[in-house]
Amino acid sequence: MQIGSGEGSGLEKICYAPLTSQFTGPPRITQCVVQSVWGYFQDSEEIFDDTETDAEGFVVNYLDHFVKCTQ
Repeated sequence: MQIGSGEGSGLEKICYAPLTSQFTGPPRITQCVVQSVWGYFQDSEEIFDDTETDAEGFVVNYLDHFVKCTQ
């Protein structure tokens, strides 16, 4: 979190902070959002590995879950 802060080019200069605006002042590190593909699976290996069979007999796995989340 402190990388580059001494030179005026810290993480807050490049992070994604969607809840900031020109009225809230410059972004702070605590406002930065970390985006990760694991968020689609609630950071759970069990949810990622979960499979089931749908009504037509097709196996539903992490790929189907990802497609549903991104539509």
